[in-house]
Amino acid sequence: MFCSRCNTPFEILPILEGKSKYCKKCGNLIYKKEYNSIIINNPDELSSKQDEEQELRERISKEKEIRFKEQLERKEKEKEFRERLEQERLIKEKEEKEQKLKEIDEQKKALQQQLEEENRVKEEMLKIQLEKINLEKKQEEEALKIKELKKKEQTEKEKKEKIQFALADKERIKKEKKFHLKVEEENRKSEQLLKDQAEAEKKEREKLEQEIVKVENKKKEQRLKHEINETVQIHLTENKENTIILKKKSVLYSNIVLYTLLVIVVVLLTQFLWSTFKSKNTLKNKVVANELVAVDSTPLSPINLELYEDTSFIEQLKFDLLGKEILSWDSIKNNEIKKLTLLSGTENKVSSNYLVSVNIEDMAGTKATAEINLHYNNSILNTMETTKITYSNIAPIYAWYSFKPIPNCAIFINTNNNPIKLKPCDSCTIMKMVSNKETLVTIVNASNISIKSDNKYDAIIEFTYVPIKNN
Repeated sequence: MFCSRCNTPFEILPILEGKSKYCKKCGNLIYKKEYNSIIINNPDELSSKQDEEQELRERISKEKEIRFKEQLERKEKEKEFRERLEQERLIKEKEEKEQKLKEIDEQKKALQQQLEEENRVKEEMLKIQLEKINLEKKQEEEALKIKELKKKEQTEKEKKEKIQFALADKERIKKEKKFHLKVEEENRKSEQLLKDQAEAEKKEREKLEQEIVKVENKKKEQRLKHEINETVQIHLTENKENTIILKKKSVLYSNIVLYTLLVIVVVLLTQFLWSTFKSKNTLKNKVVANELVAVDSTPLSPINLELYEDTSFIEQLKFDLLGKEILSWDSIKNNEIKKLTLLSGTENKVSSNYLVSVNIEDMAGTKATAEINLHYNNSILNTMETTKITYSNIAPIYAWYSFKPIPNCAIFINTNNNPIKLKPCDSCTIMKMVSNKETLVTIVNASNISIKSDNKYDAIIEFTYVPIKNN
């Protein structure tokens, strides 16, 4: 490269930003580094550049003036727009304030109306509550009256039951007295018979003694005759053979008489002993027959149920059950027997047995059905035995229902085709079961039964208890 002023050659070397390189000979600016580029100094180009820059500057100043004017106009327009917006905003605020004031007035009116309505509703509610309180008081008074009436009815029923029990006891006592009187009369009759038999036996003994005395007297006479005959025969020596024959005849005659007398005495004694033995046996049989538990020799025969369906016989059976205790049920009251059905029966002249089904229900609503064997003797209830009893329990859906079963019984479960869960004790595993009358489920030795429905609804379960007989 050459200097533009003195044409001195030079080389372009790297320099720092903003630094310049001058000619060593004339000191003219050769090049400089600006904007990370080396600019070579050329005065012709500089002048053209300066002109161009001047034009640019003038153009820029004109554009700045135009822009300034545009900005002023823009600002004026913005001011006008802002003023207009501000006016519109103020107008809107006024309108909103007026609207809010209207709404507040309307709300106040609505609140006032609501308060008035609430006060009116409160007054009506107070009136309704007062009416309810008055109705409840009236209902309580009526309930108290009904309770008092029920108590009176209950007391009257209890009195009637007591009177009925007393009458039944009196009738039973009368029957027992009559029975004992009959027994005493029969005992008296049997004693009188024994006395009569003893007197008859005494008379027979006296007769026998008289006959024996007569026989002995006859023997004595015969002996005297025999002695006389012997003396006569001894004195008679005419015919020895005849005397010997006469002696043999007399001895034979006396032996025959003694033998016949002995036979008569033995026969009379046997008759006397047999009559006494027979009288004692008849007395024993009569005493045994007159006891409370009499036994007839005739066998028991089944009854015809159609002949025993009359209400009087059923009512008599119900009356005989009053006050009696059956399996797991306290003494039966008069109003607890809802239905009694005669299932079967056998009887003879003295004793009778009846199998009955009894539906019972107490005041608490507990229901049961029991089968009972009734044993009668001389139309008096002697013993009774419960063969089985059935209770109904509800298996709930969402909870366990627990109860204690009747001890010493086999338990037969009928779920009525409802699936349930069952635990025979608190620590036992859960059993799932479904059963009906034909397919009963049996459990033994259950201490505390818990049941729960295994379905979408509660289930009614029947538990039948049959006593276990110890051999």
